[in-house]
Amino acid sequence: MEPWIFLPLKRYMCTINTSKSWGVKQVTRSNLGPAVELLKEQIQNADFIAVSVQCTGSHGAPWQRILGFDSSECAYYKAKDRAERFQLLHFT
Repeated sequence: MEPWIFLPLKRYMCTINTSKSWGVKQVTRSNLGPAVELLKEQIQNADFIAVSVQCTGSHGAPWQRILGFDSSECAYYKAKDRAERFQLLHFT
């Protein structure tokens, strides 16, 4: 009986460190098209993708959080303010 051979299609939980790193890219109207195409290519070839959503919908100051003793009107305005400042991330 032949032993099973597993050939993964992608490298999951890869422990090999590569020295390749990318810097911050400034994207403007003039280079938006090529930048999006480069990003699509890098996502297709990636084994792992991490997205920082630290600032999306976060509070600017502690007093902007909805607290238990806030009136319903105050809580509404705090939630409304946060929703208006929300940064949308969309992946297709």
